[in-house]
Order: sequence, then C-alpha cells, then structure tokens
Amino acid sequence: MAFIGLLAASRAADTAFYYGGWLLAIGCIGTIFMMVTKHYNHMDEQIARQREQE
Repeated sequence: MAFIGLLAASRAADTAFYYGGWLLAIGCIGTIFMMVTKHYNHMDEQIARQREQE
C-alpha cells in the first residue's frame, strides 16, 4: 500500500492526490513500525515471565 501511495503521489495531477499519496505511504510505514514494536514488546514480556518462573 505504501508503494501505491508513492505511485499516486508521483503521478498526481493535482495537490490532493500528491498529498494523499504521501499520507498513505507515511501511514503505512508508521503502521509497520508500530506492529514491529508491539511484536518485540510481546516477546520481551514472554521472556520476563519465563525468567520469573525459573
């Protein structure tokens, strides 16, 4: 989706598509970073629980 947003921004005929494409790309990249952060936070919690049980 981020690439589609960048494609829309690069081929934009007016400013709405230009900024809309950039917003879509930035939003997708932000979502990816948030998902990675959640995953690693969850893994850290699991490791901490395992250490408490030992």
